[in-house]
Amino acid sequence: FPVTIGESMGVIHERTWENDGKNFQIKDALKGKKVRGKAYFHFHSDVKPRLFGSIVSFDDWTLQISNAKNIYLQEYKYSEEFNKLEVGTVAVVEFEESLHSTLNKVK
Repeated sequence: FPVTIGESMGVIHERTWENDGKNFQIKDALKGKKVRGKAYFHFHSDVKPRLFGSIVSFDDWTLQISNAKNIYLQEYKYSEEFNKLEVGTVAVVEFEESLHSTLNKVK
């Protein structure tokens, strides 16, 4: 189903999700003024993702990313409960105009 947000800055962000039972796909489109967007994929502290070019691999899953200008992993902190911070990993994906991300189960 499509979602449209963000028209206040001269840019419209459209996102669609598709699940065909085998793959889960997220498609992002930035329309209007040309800007660079960022997508963030947050992982729980128990998950240790690895980056191989345009593929983020974790446990029995892969996240294939198309049309990215840059992809990198960095740490982030989140609160699992009051006053208890945990450290997880976030995949940061920089893109222009469109981004296509596909989550696949490997096994």
